[in-house]
Amino acid sequence: MSAFTDDEAPTLNCQNVTSTTDWGLNSSSTVDFMPNATDNVDADPNVTCSHSPEHEFMIGITTVNCSSTDDARNTGRCILSVTVTDDEAPTLNCQNVTSTTQWGLNSSSTVDFMPNATDNVDADPNVTCSYSPEHEFMIGITTVNCSSTDDARNTGRCILSVTVTDDEAPTLNCQNVTSTTDRGLNSSSTVDFMPNATDNVDADPNMTKHLL
Repeated sequence: MSAFTDDEAPTLNCQNVTSTTDWGLNSSSTVDFMPNATDNVDADPNVTCSHSPEHEFMIGITTVNCSSTDDARNTGRCILSVTVTDDEAPTLNCQNVTSTTQWGLNSSSTVDFMPNATDNVDADPNVTCSYSPEHEFMIGITTVNCSSTDDARNTGRCILSVTVTDDEAPTLNCQNVTSTTDRGLNSSSTVDFMPNATDNVDADPNMTKHLL
């Protein structure tokens, strides 16, 4: 009569896996990595790992140790890595703005429009725009393109418009005048009093006169 002993450990098929962060987070909880185990005796050997697939894996590389022990207490082991990357771009809150011309000018350089950016990983992502708030924005509508790139080189973008309007009225240099009557009349028809008008935008503003 012969005795049979099992000294062969289960074999595990560990494979490295890559995942991306959950939306709005700097981690992933949707990683599928549980290896299978085969054994010469046990039909379905149990597998345990140092981390479960439901574990919250942070950005970077996490080493996972797995093992399987058969009924004869032979243990097979394997190691895999879970790599979590960030593919979520920063979010920018572009908002259109309206400004008025500076006094005496046909432009505005006091426009506050710089958007904020939020990111699932970077606490304070940098924002750059095609124009700075100190730019001299002319009357009309100017399109501003803004972007923000995080440490993983994901870039978020947004577009806003800067509208500059003119609310400054023309300036007139009215001056009082004195005239004498026309000969033989009780009135004067040779009074020169038309004032000049200047404006921050119009080169030649139209003037009308009214006698009171």
